[in-house]
Amino acid sequence: MDGPYIEPMNVGFTMCHGFSGLWVRAMGVMMGTPNLDWILAQVGRPYEEEAAERGMSFYDVIEEHVKKLEIGAGGVVYHPYLSASGERAPFVKPTARAQFFGITATHNRDNLVRAVYEGVGFSMMDCYQYIPMKVNRVRISWGGAQSAFWCQLLSDMTGLPLEVPKGSEFGAKGTALVAGIAVGLYKDIEDAVNRTVQLERQYQPDVEKTKRARAFYTLYRRLYEHVWDDWDLLQDILTQRF
Repeated sequence: MDGPYIEPMNVGFTMCHGFSGLWVRAMGVMMGTPNLDWILAQVGRPYEEEAAERGMSFYDVIEEHVKKLEIGAGGVVYHPYLSASGERAPFVKPTARAQFFGITATHNRDNLVRAVYEGVGFSMMDCYQYIPMKVNRVRISWGGAQSAFWCQLLSDMTGLPLEVPKGSEFGAKGTALVAGIAVGLYKDIEDAVNRTVQLERQYQPDVEKTKRARAFYTLYRRLYEHVWDDWDLLQDILTQRF
């Protein structure tokens, strides 16, 4: 951005860039991909056994199962507020907690795992509500970017084209580019990016899947709004002596 933007107050981060007149608006959720690590630690053993029997990648087996389900995970919604410190984006709530909604006896581990994949996507959609400009495309790296399934799912959920850049260690690369601009190797940030960034993969959203995702996103938000005060009550109960 070309100036600071802090509305709504106490949501996300507004940071001054290293160059005058440039600002960054960031929505850093407490946990993204670690939500998947957590659920697989609880219910992932059967996937591991199947992967070993079939000589396949663990994650290939998981995604083979969950991609059979439509967006909505068969009616299971997951909030990815797994950190014991609560959440910081797109809202600040130290008592926020992860939760599943909608589970019945007809659901199984595939529904739960799929709901976690989607929960991270809904959190992403939620954060974009507070970006002070229209988001036209998304670039992601590391973590979920290694999964073609998850990349396509995130594109479908957000309704935005999604791009995965080539390479790794992008934090270090960004630092090097800023240094390059400072010493005159590049004219400006746009020039540095154009000359050094290449795309590895691109994904386009499925319009019908986006419509379905937006319907479930409405439910996703309503659910955490309903339990907002209950998160505080839970914390109060846990700190009481009986």
